[in-house]
Amino acid sequence: MERLYIIVNDEEVISAKKDKKELLLLIDKMINLAQKNIPMRLLRASKITDKPEKNRLTFADSEHVIINRTNENYTLSNIRDYLVANNYPTKRGGSWTITTVRRIQARLTKKKQ
Repeated sequence: MERLYIIVNDEEVISAKKDKKELLLLIDKMINLAQKNIPMRLLRASKITDKPEKNRLTFADSEHVIINRTNENYTLSNIRDYLVANNYPTKRGGSWTITTVRRIQARLTKKKQ
């Protein structure tokens, strides 16, 4: 089951399953921490993985796919579909859109010139 993670003081990790009871307990802990002005941040579950570091795809891998497929004359839609199907990450952990691919493509082709 997918879990939510909270990083406290950049060290301690508090987690909860995505069910109502555990989420309520997590929210209660977050409120207590906030009242004590203790820094915390939510870590997306997609950023936590059991894969070894060497096999993890990076945003740089995504950029390579975009530039290579652009050079092979794939459409923006084809590139986006490939990135989504093969779980390539975006820079900020969002979802791939044609606009995102177009902007990265423009930036990378401008950089080459």
